[in-house]
Amino acid sequence: MAAPSKTSYWNHNTAYHPWLVAIAAEHRGDVLDIGCGDGLLAQRLAPVSRSVTGIDPDPAAIGRAAERLASVRHVTVSHGDFQAYQPGAHRFDVITFVASLHHMDLRASLIKARGLLTPTGEIAVAGCCANKTVRDWFWSGICVPAARIGS
Repeated sequence: MAAPSKTSYWNHNTAYHPWLVAIAAEHRGDVLDIGCGDGLLAQRLAPVSRSVTGIDPDPAAIGRAAERLASVRHVTVSHGDFQAYQPGAHRFDVITFVASLHHMDLRASLIKARGLLTPTGEIAVAGCCANKTVRDWFWSGICVPAARIGS
C-alpha cells in the first residue's frame, strides 16, 4: 500500500473531518484540536477558523504537523498532554477530540474541555469504543474490510 499523501488521505478518522469543519465554520472562531496527530484536520479547519491550536503527546506526529502547517500563520501545534495543557485566559469556540478521548480519563478530560470553552462553544468527539462483547468484536471484524477498502 502506498504511503499517505502529505496533503490528504483517507482513514476512519478523516471520514469525520467534513462534519468537524462544518461545526468550526458555524463559529468562525478559535479551535483546539486535541490529539492533532500530523495536522491534517488542523489544516482543514484553518480556512474556516480565526485560529487553530493543535496539541498531541507524540513528538513525531507534532513534527509532521509543524512541517505540514509551517506556512499557515494562524495555526499552532505543540507537543504535550491535554491534562497538562494550560492556555491561560484563552477560551475556544470549538474543541475537537478525534480518536483521542479514549486515551484519556473521560470525566476529567471532558470537565477540563468544558472549562476551556467560550459560553457558546462546542465539544466535538469522534471516538472509538472498546470491544466488550462478542457482538462488538463481530461488528468490528465486519467493518475491517470496508475500512481497508476506504483506505
